[in-house]
Amino acid sequence: MTALENVDPETSRISLADIFTKRTIRPYEPLRELPSDPKAAMLQVLAECGRLDTGLMSRLLDKPEPEVIGQLVAADLIYKEPNSQQYQTADEYLSGNVRQKLRDAQGATLLDPAYERTSRRSKESSRRSCPSSTLTCALGRPGFPLRCTSRFSTGIWPSNAQHPATAHRPSPETSMVAGVSICLPATTRSS
Repeated sequence: MTALENVDPETSRISLADIFTKRTIRPYEPLRELPSDPKAAMLQVLAECGRLDTGLMSRLLDKPEPEVIGQLVAADLIYKEPNSQQYQTADEYLSGNVRQKLRDAQGATLLDPAYERTSRRSKESSRRSCPSSTLTCALGRPGFPLRCTSRFSTGIWPSNAQHPATAHRPSPETSMVAGVSICLPATTRSS
């Protein structure tokens, strides 16, 4: 209750907290300027728009858009996606299906050498395959999708073998793989 009221220590008078009588949240103010640092400017635009907007950055920095893009590229903050021809943040471009992105970038490099940088970075971010035998998998854990359990079990059996059926059990803590019930001990169950 003390958060909803103000108490004057001298007079012991109690009044409503500012939240009831005054504006406590500032109204929305659109971006009017950006810092000159490319990363800080990009982060502010991402926070404002929820996406990369080099046009807005260009207007607020009062620079031509190609110059803004050049600064972001030089700082390794953005990459041009070969299929859409749109720039994406490094975090967005270098995540997801990086192997497919590598193939796309290598193909684009054959047509336009400007994609060499994108291709090189895609290659660096695509890691070699990790055999499923080295993975620890909490099969049957609540929130662990059935399709992931199926894909995992497919990866550990030889390709010429018949793959086991995978199904969830009635209990959220167990799964069934090839007729073997996998149940997590109570200490590892998430609540």
